[in-house]
Amino acid sequence: MRNFTLFLFLIFATKYCFAQTDTNKYRLNLPAYWKPGNKAWRILDEKLPIVCDELKNKDLCGDNCNAMYVVDFDVSEPEVIDYYAEKRGGTMYDIITLYFFRSNLYVRNRSGDIVTRIILVDTNEVHKKITHIRFDDYYVPPAPQKTYMVRRPGQTPRLVVANEERSAPTNNTQGGRNSESPYSYINKNKERLKPGEREMYSVIDKKIAALDN
Repeated sequence: MRNFTLFLFLIFATKYCFAQTDTNKYRLNLPAYWKPGNKAWRILDEKLPIVCDELKNKDLCGDNCNAMYVVDFDVSEPEVIDYYAEKRGGTMYDIITLYFFRSNLYVRNRSGDIVTRIILVDTNEVHKKITHIRFDDYYVPPAPQKTYMVRRPGQTPRLVVANEERSAPTNNTQGGRNSESPYSYINKNKERLKPGEREMYSVIDKKIAALDN
């Protein structure tokens, strides 16, 4: 009898929770990059009900609300197209990473089904990550020493190196990587040069800000 009473209570509690669903609210889930109160929250709160029928006349609520709809954030892994180097001046170079990715907002109903997809960034857009690197001047080997043949009566001919003063090769070592070219650096550091979440979130943030214009 006791187990049966508990079972009835759980059924009642479940029905009560669903009955308390606030049909006039929606919840927005964003990464911690956009803290509550960030400008992006205000812009999305203004624009989402305009572009999404399910969110029309609905208010944004907090994390613990039992909203009718939930808007989830999604971002893909970056796909690198190419790397290349541009000289800025002196020993400074910009390493350019070209890449693309996608980012969407998914509007889900109470069952978790996606009812609307809102594209923030599409894969037909190419983005840049710029990394500033200082390299040493390339090491240029000195020219071969001059030699000449010496022939003396009664002796075997021999090669003699010309007695010539030479200056030692110089390298600029201000924070660079000795004798390494920009493209050698790229080949060794492709993973490091790939964009991370922060670079992609910055792109998305600019896209959201553009909606306010």
